[in-house]
Amino acid sequence: MSEEVASQTRSKANPTTPLDKPKDPKPTLTQLQHVIRNLLGRKADNPIENACAIAHILHPHELLELPNKHLENLVWEVQGAGGGPPVFHKLPLGDLSVLDIFRAFAEHCLNEGHPIPWNKWNTISLKDFNIFRFDIYKPEAYGINAAPPTPQTVTSTPTFSYDPVRDFKCSIKHDPAVFPVFKDESRWDEWDQMTTAHARSQELEDVLNPNYSPSNMDEMRLFLEKQKYMYAVFARTLQTDKGKALVRNYQTNYDAQAIYRDLVLHSKNSTKAMIDAASILEYLTSAKLNDGKWKGTAQSFILHWQDQARQYHEKTGQHAFPLEIKKTML
Repeated sequence: MSEEVASQTRSKANPTTPLDKPKDPKPTLTQLQHVIRNLLGRKADNPIENACAIAHILHPHELLELPNKHLENLVWEVQGAGGGPPVFHKLPLGDLSVLDIFRAFAEHCLNEGHPIPWNKWNTISLKDFNIFRFDIYKPEAYGINAAPPTPQTVTSTPTFSYDPVRDFKCSIKHDPAVFPVFKDESRWDEWDQMTTAHARSQELEDVLNPNYSPSNMDEMRLFLEKQKYMYAVFARTLQTDKGKALVRNYQTNYDAQAIYRDLVLHSKNSTKAMIDAASILEYLTSAKLNDGKWKGTAQSFILHWQDQARQYHEKTGQHAFPLEIKKTML
């Protein structure tokens, strides 16, 4: 067998095809893409995602808080014939129908006592969604396809339903500029006190509570607005390396609650935090009023010592020193 024939034989026995190449890793979907593609069964280039991009809807919760009349007015873009200007169409009825089912699914989870957290939509499986869609869902139970109400003559002063989001936006003066800038980790305690105080004054304390979770649809809509607001605050005020990293990590879902939670953990568990705690403990065990180092009054010394003890306990998570131990240390 000639060398040429042998070479051809080897080529046929071990063909090289594009199938031999490693496959590209599957791209990570956003939470909104997970809902639209994996739960609602739409392909990558679909009218719903197109309409959400045009309306600047970035997260499933934003679809949930959208009033029905606005949902029906969502439009998607179609390229004009012959390369002409794009044409905008309202969403097809089939897409509106699956969006109604998605919103009913979220309401069902809420009513069952296990609302879907802000950052957990990509953990919802198609199996769970389909169980609701095919076994539980009834359009009339969620105000869909219901008969229109009978017109009534208004004989009294009209009343307006309570809207927590509208009330949050209109009744409280929100001023992000009052929140202090955080650029020195050694001043964590001072920054945390001021930020918490301003958050409470603007009814934003839920965002700084890692254990808070909305219990109904109105609370979910309200919490979404608070999350957006506090994320914008943190984007401006967090100027430490860790703070900037957290803002970047949560920029796709602006989860301000998670940013603050991680920042608190960092203030307690980082190497610098442990060094600061050790330094405070050394001060607590060695500082004396009569050693000549304190220039203020005895009362101000005691108050300062007590505040250092508070900071030590917050940084280490340990219980406060018993009163007798404090007297001995002083």
